Amino acid sequence: MRVSGFSRATVRGFAAACRTAVTLMLIAGALSACHGGGGGGGGSSAPPAGGFTLSTSSLTFSAKFAAVPAAPQSVLVTLANTSAAAVGAGYAPGIVPPSWLTITVSGSGLQYSFAFFANQTNLAPGTYTTTVTIGTSDTNGNILQTRDVQISYTIREGVTITTPPPVLSGVSGSSFSNQTFQVNVAAPAGLQWLATSSQPWLQPPAGAQTGPGSRTVTVDTSTLPPGQATATLTLTNVADSSDTATLLVTVNMSAPILTTSLSSITLGGDSGLETVPVSLAFSLGTGANAYPWTMTPTTTSGGNWLTVSSAAGTVAGSNVMVDVGADWALLVSGTYTGQLELRASVNGVAVTRTLPVTARIEGNRLLVSDTGVAFSSFPSRQVLTRTLAVRNTRDETGVPWQASESATWLQTTLTGNTGDPLVLTADPTGLSAGQYFANVTVISPSARIVNTETIRVGLTVRTMDPASVVNLPTANGSVTVANPVEPEVFLIRYPSNDIEVYDVYSGASLRTFPATGGVRTSLAMSADGLSLYVGEDGASSDQVHELDPETGTVRRSFVVGTNVSFPSPSLIAAYARPDAHPVLVTTIQGQIFDATTGALFTASIAGTYLLDHWIAVSSDQRYVFTMNSGISPATIYRYGLRYSSLAPAGLIATRQIEASLDGQPAWPENGQDIALSESDEVLYTASGFPNRFDLWRAINVTRVHYLDGAPYPNNVETCWNDRVAGGADASGEALGDIWVYTWGGAPLARLDSGTDALFARSLKFSGDCTRLVSASGSGLRIQAAP
Repeated sequence: MRVSGFSRATVRGFAAACRTAVTLMLIAGALSACHGGGGGGGGSSAPPAGGFTLSTSSLTFSAKFAAVPAAPQSVLVTLANTSAAAVGAGYAPGIVPPSWLTITVSGSGLQYSFAFFANQTNLAPGTYTTTVTIGTSDTNGNILQTRDVQISYTIREGVTITTPPPVLSGVSGSSFSNQTFQVNVAAPAGLQWLATSSQPWLQPPAGAQTGPGSRTVTVDTSTLPPGQATATLTLTNVADSSDTATLLVTVNMSAPILTTSLSSITLGGDSGLETVPVSLAFSLGTGANAYPWTMTPTTTSGGNWLTVSSAAGTVAGSNVMVDVGADWALLVSGTYTGQLELRASVNGVAVTRTLPVTARIEGNRLLVSDTGVAFSSFPSRQVLTRTLAVRNTRDETGVPWQASESATWLQTTLTGNTGDPLVLTADPTGLSAGQYFANVTVISPSARIVNTETIRVGLTVRTMDPASVVNLPTANGSVTVANPVEPEVFLIRYPSNDIEVYDVYSGASLRTFPATGGVRTSLAMSADGLSLYVGEDGASSDQVHELDPETGTVRRSFVVGTNVSFPSPSLIAAYARPDAHPVLVTTIQGQIFDATTGALFTASIAGTYLLDHWIAVSSDQRYVFTMNSGISPATIYRYGLRYSSLAPAGLIATRQIEASLDGQPAWPENGQDIALSESDEVLYTASGFPNRFDLWRAINVTRVHYLDGAPYPNNVETCWNDRVAGGADASGEALGDIWVYTWGGAPLARLDSGTDALFARSLKFSGDCTRLVSASGSGLRIQAAP
């Protein structure tokens, strides 16, 4: 007979003794037509061709429904000789190959093993049978001998778990420790079974259960350490202890994580000047369960400067707050490093987090409230004492300082600590009339102070009192500035743009600085009176020129930018010394320059509107106040200024307050001028409306009071001796257009700038606060201040 392929059972043939290849074969066709059934030749004594024996002629399999399949069983085939060319297994005609049975064959020579696999357990309970025929064939495919094997397969009912093995996860030590999952059970309706667990953390349903269905199993991970844990759930038939089902449960436990609000900590800020500690929040991923923690600060440079507000406690899923700071007194300047080790103990397992800490400290500098002082001695009036504040840029108390003077006519407080006053006293006894200069040097014996402050002091000695009022009608100009050390006032003359310098006591013309080509718009001076700054609107660019106030020589030019033609603002400049470093602050674009190098800082005080901004600088040099002009209502800004050699930008400017119309009545309109009291507590403004001079609390720019004026206020100026002067474009006022008050608002005098209108921002005090300078359509007027 012919042979063909077999798709249901795997059949392996064998080779004759002289062959080397093994052929897979299937016996097919009408087996009844073969010499089957074990028949041999008619009476011949020779063994029949293809003869073989079976180790068994029947196999019985049993498995529980939807459970683990039964173990495979084998039938051993032994050939009588090598007369057969192939051996195989198959199904006789009319027998449908069952899907639940798989056959494989292996072997060689005269012995072959047929393995039978009952491969399915999801059949309906009951007994299934089939017959498999094993036979041999010759080289032509003719069947030589066959034997039948009877197969019986019983699917019995019992308790069975149909749920795949679950893999759960949890966090060691967490309050979220009870997890549940569903176990699907297959069992006869009346069958009772019990569930047990191999581990206490796996909690099966309690008591006897009946029949099939879904059951809840609880996993309690509260005591499990990090890692993998396994347990076995076993279901046992109450009536038949051999009827069981098992389920492997796996739980992957992770260690709880210490979560911190910061991955690293920088103290001191970009500037190295910030002393406020950094708040660190941290939590442990254990829900409501709290565990002990410790925080250990260590440093790798600079000594034991790293501090924490708390070093131990308990932590759970909600934030714990700790302030991280530095003992700045242990550091000098530069960058220092350290780390914080945060450690929690959870069920005996340590959970750690390490945070790098960097402390940046800018060198501490002394800062004297003024580096220019003017004294004067006249027969009827003398100004010979000035009290200055000595601060340090880190606001530390108790920093020692020492002062010395360069002239015998000047005496100073020799020693003190920051916060103590530095008193300068001039003694003109024995001095002839003339102008005298001296320097006061302030240093600190502390190695943490990195600078020296120098105060330039001028003393004017004259034998005749100055005239009460000096009128200079030919001095046509509207922009003035007074030298803070010398008895000089500078005026931009129009239309020539020359700068005229006059003696503030006599009105004598001292010198003239010719125009340089552009339109000069503003004047400012350094605090020591050694630099004159001139704002100039050029044809193609706006610039500020630094001039030698004695010769008018241009030392340096600061290019502010392209000329702005609309709405035609004027370039205003102001001198400041944030953290004892000289800078030049300009308006229009708000640019700030390094006054010592001319470099442009990236920081700026740009306002909302591209217009004039009048500038006032606090005596501690940390704040700049501006008010815009031409806008109704006006806006007042406060900027913080800090300088640091550590900061990438060098200078840090931060807009802190923007105060505009807030529902209060009579908010300033068309701002004209702005000034600060020497104490930095009160801010004064003059604006076109209302017709008065407003007083503001400088710390938050809230209006607290006002001083009387008249239409239209356009000047406000303060001096260090408790004086504030306000002026108005009010030429028709019979009592005058200048009001002088104390800082607190007590009226002192009413003066007049002349017969014509007072120009905006032209009102200035002399350096010794005894003279008031004003410019109007009537010319320059210098008069005694009360």
